[in-house]
Amino acid sequence: WGTALANAAALAGHAVRLWGRDSAQIRDMQKSRSNERRLPGIELHQGVQPEADLAQAVAGADAVMLVVPAQQTIDMVETLAPLLPAAVPLILCAKGLDRQTGRFLSDLIAERVPAHPLMILSGPSFAEDVGKGLPTAVVVACAQTERARDWAHHLSSSRFRLYHSADLRGVEIGGADKNVLALAAGAAGGGLMMWARMSSALTTARAQIATNLEACYETFPRLAERRRQ
Repeated sequence: WGTALANAAALAGHAVRLWGRDSAQIRDMQKSRSNERRLPGIELHQGVQPEADLAQAVAGADAVMLVVPAQQTIDMVETLAPLLPAAVPLILCAKGLDRQTGRFLSDLIAERVPAHPLMILSGPSFAEDVGKGLPTAVVVACAQTERARDWAHHLSSSRFRLYHSADLRGVEIGGADKNVLALAAGAAGGGLMMWARMSSALTTARAQIATNLEACYETFPRLAERRRQ
């Protein structure tokens, strides 16, 4: 996903430095201009430069995209904290809650790097599609509407379209709970009454989630919670 988003950002006209934890793999990517381990057969955009040194990767950055698994995100943020340029915005691209604490990643990140504005990127997408430049639409959310709008514009291209939202919590929940709701829909069973039970369960669940977690209900039926079939 990190490689795919790097290609998407480069397609939008940005110079991108792509860091990875495996320095040997990064060196291979520098030589081959592809990520054969994760996205075989997809060439890196000419605007993407693999970088093995984390400090060098984030030096002078206009924004830093956090594209690591949800359960490793906080460790990554703590490692990044002393290296980040002042007030550089962070874009969280992981979906899920912190398993150890049960808390939202956005809250944990804000506690550790409060001086850095946070955005969340989520939506129905596949790394392979995005890496190949196939048409994809996602959403970027930030508590500051203007910032979300600006970065939706900065990262959009003819093949990767970002919409913006001020509902940071709703977009984060949408990315985290879609698989849970899919299981609930499956548990509704079969038969003629399946669709009625499924609709009732999903509508009620979304309304309760939005109310209890201070999210906007209207966010859920949009890109934040949709998944490709």
